[in-house]
Amino acid sequence: MTNLDGNINLSNEMKSFSMLAQEKRQIFIRKTLLQQTDTNILCSVLVTEQKANALKIENTMKKEELIAIINSVLVLFPESQHAKYANLKNKPKGILLTVLQEI
Repeated sequence: MTNLDGNINLSNEMKSFSMLAQEKRQIFIRKTLLQQTDTNILCSVLVTEQKANALKIENTMKKEELIAIINSVLVLFPESQHAKYANLKNKPKGILLTVLQEI
């Protein structure tokens, strides 16, 4: 590594320190953002029009429709993961939307 003038090479210790400092700074920023930000505000940006349209459709679906779709996908999962998605009828629509996005 060199400085802006291109004249001085950094020692290996300085390179290691720089990389460690960068990692620590990233961790600090993440922790700070998570503590000061409502997690409902943080959401993924839908990159494609297809994904955006799919989300709109999911949001307008009835609870029963969401459960039917989730159950149809769960058949493909191993039995060991079925317990995680038990009692779908008792869960609110918001949770069902999250489950649908997870699977």
